[in-house]
Amino acid sequence: MTMGLPKRSWEDDDLEAIEEGIEQADAGQLIPFERIKDWVASWDTPDEKPLPTVEPPRRPHR
Repeated sequence: MTMGLPKRSWEDDDLEAIEEGIEQADAGQLIPFERIKDWVASWDTPDEKPLPTVEPPRRPHR
């Protein structure tokens, strides 16, 4: 009998990813919808775009 780490389910991984996304959104680390839309529209084309990355939060104007 092998003792090891408890098995994780895909639900655990999904919940972890959702919680991470909520934390990022709360911190203002967002990807604009237009960039996601352009990325998805480029799938399976010769000019497929890379996965968009999070933009740093904008500083308020003084």
